[in-house]
Amino acid sequence: DRGVRAAADRCGPSLQRLSLYWNVHLTNAAAIAVARRCPRLQAVCFSGCRKVGSAGVRALAARGATLTELDLTRLSLLSGEALAAVVGASTGLCDLRLYAASQLGEPPLPKPQPQPHR
Repeated sequence: DRGVRAAADRCGPSLQRLSLYWNVHLTNAAAIAVARRCPRLQAVCFSGCRKVGSAGVRALAARGATLTELDLTRLSLLSGEALAAVVGASTGLCDLRLYAASQLGEPPLPKPQPQPHR
């Protein structure tokens, strides 16, 4: 997280694309730092950053509508509400990746109950 925060401090004002693909040690703190320090960010990949969740994604939503590409593949800590927030805030979003985010799917259908015989 410290390294990402330092990079965001240094490059943030001009950074437009960031991929932190499968960095399993990053947490929401890194995602929040990126969201706050990188106002021109257009493309973000947190694919496989399994400790990044709803708080980090909500921070991206709070930063505005500049995102056009977002990869949240395999973020099992991501809620549907956080996803809705970032998608709603990112009016120019044209590429959204959510592979292996089964927690965002529909709830399972209830099992049919046996009917009594008449």
